[in-house]
Amino acid sequence: MPLILPEAVEDLADICKWYRRKLPELELRFQSDFDGSLERILKEPAVYAADEDGLPRVRMAKFPYHIGYLLDDD
Repeated sequence: MPLILPEAVEDLADICKWYRRKLPELELRFQSDFDGSLERILKEPAVYAADEDGLPRVRMAKFPYHIGYLLDDD
């Protein structure tokens, strides 16, 4: 199970809230896309390119967001 930082949880909640206000169905689509992106990271964490800060990140398939993450050596 990935560890999601509190700041990221807040960002995720804000994004979901914004989409819910626009159209409730969009929030569900966003959550599904986010979950799918996490699954891709968990399946092949070393595949994704690093950003300018040196952190790997995966682009969400249907929304204009990236998910950055750290790899644990364990």
